Formats: sequence, C-alpha cells, structure tokens
Amino acid sequence: MLVGEAQLRRIIREELLHEAAKSPEDLPAGTKFIFTRYGEEEIELEVKSPGNPMMGKLKITKSYEGCEGAWEVSFSNALIRGLGPLMYDAMMEYIHPDGLVSDRYSVSDDARRVWKHYYDNRPDVDHLQLDNLKGELTPDYEEDDCEQHSASKDRADGPHTGRWQQSPLSKMYSKPGDAVISKLYSLGMLVRRRA
Repeated sequence: MLVGEAQLRRIIREELLHEAAKSPEDLPAGTKFIFTRYGEEEIELEVKSPGNPMMGKLKITKSYEGCEGAWEVSFSNALIRGLGPLMYDAMMEYIHPDGLVSDRYSVSDDARRVWKHYYDNRPDVDHLQLDNLKGELTPDYEEDDCEQHSASKDRADGPHTGRWQQSPLSKMYSKPGDAVISKLYSLGMLVRRRA
C-alpha cells in the first residue's frame, strides 16, 4: 500500500507529538504545576521553574451551555516543546470526573494536533461525542448540545467536509485516574491555590 504525501506528513506530525510529549521527570528541578481555582467558574494552570518563570499556562472555564457540563479551554500556551500534552493530561485528571473540550470558536494548529492525538492514540483518555446547538444527533437530549464552530471549520484531515461530528474537536475528553497528578505530587511539583 502506498502512502500519499499528505498522509505521510500527518503520520510524521503524530509521531513527533508522541515523541515530544514531556513527563514530569523530564522537566527542570524546581518546576511547579500551580493550579489556581477562581470560584467555581475558572481554573488556571501555570508551569514555572526557578530558571523560567513561565513555561506554560492553561486556562479553562466552566461551559455556560450544555456540553455535558464540560470545562472549556479558554487559553493555552506551552513555551517548551512537549509540555502542552502534559498540561492537558494534568488538567483532565484535576477536573475529573468532569470533562474537557477545546475552545468552541478558535483552536490553533498545535492544539488541533493535541486533540487529534487524544482521539486517535490515547486509549487511556475517554472521549464522548457532543451534539451541536441544533440537536442534530440527539434531538431529545439537550445536555450534550455544544457550540461546534471549531469542529465545523476543522481541516486537520484535509478539506472541510461539513461533517463536524467527525472532528476530534466535537468531542468531550476525560482522563480517569490520577497518574500524572500523583507523580507531580510525589515529586513536590504540585501546588493548589484558591483565589
């Protein structure tokens, strides 16, 4: 079977994402994962080390629409290659049993690759198909209705097909267990705050 150039590029990007993903042990000594909860509506994760006061930041807000009660990524920036997936893993464990969804309106190419990687390659991360605001998939159930603007514009797998439900951005993700959070705690890297 011959692999096309576009498919080969996708495979290489996926492998680079997998290989580049950091674990807590890969980070400099003194690194802290600081979770700050702002009431019941917002959680912020900042990753800092003594030599780098801002390695990464992930902000999530509680969804105001159905979305199965998920938290929505409102800001994400990892300044160190491979830190993004680790921040997402830590956040999903931190908010479990609630789930996490991508920004409903704007998702960077790097973030799209992370969500696609979760969907295609992470059996330890659960995903649940969400409906759109019209209720096309589950007309009699409103709790899963969620804005699908990012998913309907997703071109991660090639030309826009109009099938938003095939996009990894149309799902809610959750990570049962606490392997990452436990590792951060055991290494003295976990800080929890309330603002």
